Amino acid sequence: MDYKKNYKFYFLGQSGIFLQCDNINIIIDPYLSNSVAEQYGGNLERKFPAPVKLFESQKIDFVFITHGHLDHCDPVSLNLIADKNPDIIIFGPNSICSILSGFEKLKKRFIPVTANEIGLTDGLIVNVIPAAHTEIVLDENGFHECVGYVFKTSHKCVYHSGDTIPHSDIVAALSSLAPFDMVFLPCNERNYYRERDGIVGNMSVREMFQFAVEIDAKTVCPIHWDMFPANSTFPEEIELVYRLSNLPFKMKMPAIGDSICI
Repeated sequence: MDYKKNYKFYFLGQSGIFLQCDNINIIIDPYLSNSVAEQYGGNLERKFPAPVKLFESQKIDFVFITHGHLDHCDPVSLNLIADKNPDIIIFGPNSICSILSGFEKLKKRFIPVTANEIGLTDGLIVNVIPAAHTEIVLDENGFHECVGYVFKTSHKCVYHSGDTIPHSDIVAALSSLAPFDMVFLPCNERNYYRERDGIVGNMSVREMFQFAVEIDAKTVCPIHWDMFPANSTFPEEIELVYRLSNLPFKMKMPAIGDSICI
C-alpha cells in the first residue's frame, strides 16, 4: 500500500484532527459536542458548530484518544462516530477505561495502548509518546495517563502531541523518529489566572515553537487555541510570533474544513 499518494488532514477544532493516510481514515481527539459547557458551564461554550460533515460520509477506521479530559475523550462524540462506523477501533490510554465503561458500544471497540508501538496496518506504525499535562503521570498499572502519537510510514512522519508541555522524556522518545513532516502542538498556555480558574494549560506560543525546533519539525500546526473563550489564544499572536521569529519550519493554521496535504 502506497501512502505517498494521499497523506492529508482536516482540522476539527480544539485538538481534533481528521488524518487520511491513503485509504486509512483516522480521527484524533474528536470533540464534536457541547459536553464541556453542559458539564462545567461558565465560559466554555464552543465557539463554532461541530464540523461533522467533514467525515460523516466516510468510513472512519480508527480513533486515537490522547487523555481523559472531556474535550479530548468525549463519549458523546465517540458515540456519534461509532454509530456510523460499527467496526471502528478506539485506541487510548488505559486510564480512560473508566470513562468508557458506561458505554457498551465504546467499551467493546476500545483497545488500551499499553505498548510503545502499534502496528496499525501493513506499512503504518504508530508510536506512543508520553505527554506531560503538566507532568508525566503513570496510572496504578504503570501506564502513561496522557500520551501523544507518531504516525509513521516509509514516506511520512506525523506527530500529535496531545496536551503537553515540553519535557526531556518526550524529546528523548521523539529523537529516534525525527524529522517530522507535520507536528500538531497545543499553545493555549498555562498561567496563574487560568490555573486559578481550574484550567490546565499547555505550551505557550513561544514554547511551542522552540519545542518544534528541538524535535526537528518541518511543519507545525498549532492546536488547542480556538475552541473556548476562557481557554484560547489569539491567532494573530501565533502568526505574529511566527513571522518575527525567523523559524526553520513552515506553519499551517487551517480554517475548519480546509484540506491540508502533508
